[in-house]
Amino acid sequence: MAKNKNMFKEMLEYRSDYNSSISSFLTRRGTMLKYLLGGTVAIIIAISAFEEKPIKDWTDDIKLDISFPIIEPKISYIDPAQVTCLAKNMYFEARSEGIAGVVATTQVVYNRVASEQYPNTVCSVIEQAKISQWWLQEKGIKKPIKNKCQFSWFCDGYSDEPKDEKTYNELYTLAEQFVAGRHKKMIDITDGALWYHADYVHPKWANKKEVTTKVGRHIFYR
Repeated sequence: MAKNKNMFKEMLEYRSDYNSSISSFLTRRGTMLKYLLGGTVAIIIAISAFEEKPIKDWTDDIKLDISFPIIEPKISYIDPAQVTCLAKNMYFEARSEGIAGVVATTQVVYNRVASEQYPNTVCSVIEQAKISQWWLQEKGIKKPIKNKCQFSWFCDGYSDEPKDEKTYNELYTLAEQFVAGRHKKMIDITDGALWYHADYVHPKWANKKEVTTKVGRHIFYR
């Protein structure tokens, strides 16, 4: 009986020691976890403090307008009839005068177009002439009187169809540039001339005009 009491007492003491050990262990473990968690938080805060902050883009606070304006294409119309008139005038008036001679005689055409004394289109300037009243009344056709034109080739009685196709095609291309308006940036080498004639003739009207220049075989007046 006494032996059993002693064994029971020892078991109680052992259980008490065991509980005390467990409690002590848990207390120490809780303290360790507390310090461990505290250290982890401190490390995270430290790392966050040293992390490189992102650079703010200057466009963050600006609304950019990246829309594009609607641009309508400019389409310029070139009247082929005007080009043909001018190309033929270049051909018959100055095809043997070189580029300077061609440009000079063409600038006279445009000086007339800009003048109030003459018609306001290329063809009407080049084809200006005294019209046969008989042809006009009997046939209804505006037929110029021979040798009574502003530009002699138009009513000299000869064909108005160019024979040198290569030269004519080159002059046609140049005429397109003039009719398109690109001549406006050129210097007027005739100095505003409205008239010219070949240097081997001397018409009476020339006596009342002022000579501006001579280009090739043509003398220019205003």
